[in-house]
Amino acid sequence: MSEQFQTRVRKFLQEYFSDDDLMAFCFDYFPVVYRNFTAAMPKNQKILRLISYCQQRDIVDDLLEALKKERAEQFEPYFVNNPRLYRPKKNGKAPNNKSISKQILFGLGVILLAIVVIVFLRDLIDRPYNQTPETVELEEGEVTAAVTNTRASDFERTQVAFQTETPSGEPPTPTMPKTLAAVTEVPIPTPSQTQIPISAASETPTQDFSLPMTMTRQADGMIMVLVQGGTFIMGSTPTEIEQGAQLCDESQYNTCLTAFQNESRQEVTLSSFWMDKTEVTNAQYLKCLSCAQPAFIETPEFSGPDQPVVGITWDEANTYCLWADSNLPTEAQWEYAARGVDGRIFPWGNEVPTPTNGFAAFHLSAIPNVGSFPKGDSWSGLSDLAGSVSEWVDRTILRGGHWNTNAANLRSARRIEVSPTADPLNFAGFRCSRSLEP
Repeated sequence: MSEQFQTRVRKFLQEYFSDDDLMAFCFDYFPVVYRNFTAAMPKNQKILRLISYCQQRDIVDDLLEALKKERAEQFEPYFVNNPRLYRPKKNGKAPNNKSISKQILFGLGVILLAIVVIVFLRDLIDRPYNQTPETVELEEGEVTAAVTNTRASDFERTQVAFQTETPSGEPPTPTMPKTLAAVTEVPIPTPSQTQIPISAASETPTQDFSLPMTMTRQADGMIMVLVQGGTFIMGSTPTEIEQGAQLCDESQYNTCLTAFQNESRQEVTLSSFWMDKTEVTNAQYLKCLSCAQPAFIETPEFSGPDQPVVGITWDEANTYCLWADSNLPTEAQWEYAARGVDGRIFPWGNEVPTPTNGFAAFHLSAIPNVGSFPKGDSWSGLSDLAGSVSEWVDRTILRGGHWNTNAANLRSARRIEVSPTADPLNFAGFRCSRSLEP
C-alpha cells in the first residue's frame, strides 16, 4: 500500500466511522485487531493498527471490500473513481501475484507427489505375491525347515514350519528339533494385528489430550497450554438453567434463576489457541513495571506471590496481556477450554463440588495459590477455571466462579456482567490467551 493510498484509507475511516462504528467494524471483519483495542486507545491509533495489520498480512483487498460493503455510497467517490488507488476484485478475488505464485508452486507439488505415488504403486505391482519356498536342510533325516516369504497385501511376514521326515514314508509326526535350541519363537502378525509405528500410522495421529503441549511465555514465565480447536455448544438450555438455580440456596433460587438467563445457547467452532495454565499471579503481574499496582497487593490475604492477582480492572488486565504479547481470551475460548466438546457442567466434569471432594476452593477464608486443586483441572489441562478467582475475558464480563461463592456459580456457563466503572473486586483476576496466527 502506497503512502498516498494509506493516507486516503485512514481519512476515509476517520471521516465515515465513529469510534463505536470502528469497533463494531473490526469486531465483525478483523476480530484479531479488535481484541488488541483498549478502552483508552484513541480512534486514530485504532485506525493505524487496523491498516498496519492488513498490510502485514497482505489482506488490504479484504479491508477495501469490507469498507465498500459497509459504506457503499461514500466508498465510490473515494476509491472506485480513482483506479490508481483501487483495483476491484475480479470473480470475487483481487489479482495477487503472490497468490498466483503460490498456486503454481502448489500445482507443481501435487504433480510431483502424484509421480512418487505412481512409482511406488508400480513397484508394489511388479513384486511377486508368491515365491517358491526355499528349503534348507538343518539335519538330514530329522528336520526340514521351510522358510517361506509371502506378501500379504501391504505387509511382509515370515513363516517358519518345522517338519520331521520318517524313512518309511509314514505320516510325519511334529517334534521339536534338537538343533533349534537357540531359535526364539516370534509371533507372526496377521493383517489386522500388524504393528505400525505411531509416526507412520497416520499423517494426522490421534490427539492425546492427557499430555497437553505447553510453552513458556518469555515476558513473565507463564506456562501456556495449547487448547485443541473444535466445535461445542456454548451456554445453557432452559433445563440446564433450572438445574443450575437448584444448586443455589433455597432463599436465592429466584435470584439465581434470573441471573442465569444471560447464558444464551449457540454452536461455536474455534481454531486451536494458547491459554495460560493458571491465572496470572502477583509475582508475575509485578514484573510488568508499566502496569498499575493491584488494588489489594498490600492486603495480606491477597498478596502472596503465588496467589492469583486480584483487584484488577478490565483495562489493567488487558494492558498486562498486551505487554505479555498475548490477549484476554474471548468468552467462547474461555468456555470451550472449560467445557470441551462434551459440554461438561464444571471444568472437571459433572460432579457437583463440595468443601471436601477436592475439585476447587470452596468457601475458604483466603484465596489459595494457583494450581492447588489439580483434581479440578479441565479436559484441556488448564487449572483453576472454577473456585479460584473469577476471570476477565475480552469484554467486561467475568467467567468462572470464585473462591467464596456457591456451587451454582462454579458452572462453566456462568457469566457475570460487570460495569466498566465498577470498583476493583477482591475476587476478579485473569489469565491470557494467544492465537496460533503469527
